[in-house]
Amino acid sequence: MTVVYGYIRASTVEEVKQGSNQSQRELIEKFCKEKCYELKIYEDQAKSGASTDRPTFQKMMSQIDGVDIVVITKIDRITRSLIDL
Repeated sequence: MTVVYGYIRASTVEEVKQGSNQSQRELIEKFCKEKCYELKIYEDQAKSGASTDRPTFQKMMSQIDGVDIVVITKIDRITRSLIDL
């Protein structure tokens, strides 16, 4: 089975309260289930995408060796900077 990392992020506490992270999680889980991927979720709450200095994001990046796929719902969940991407 292919192992993939799912990354979830909301910028503000309000977005988290409104269900942004939960809806991202549901979309990623559905996609991975359809593809028969084994999923490991990484989630940052109320962390800006202006910088990649986010605890869970950094943890995911440090463990990414051997993982070919990272699943996100939108590219700006990873970063808003092309240089960081």
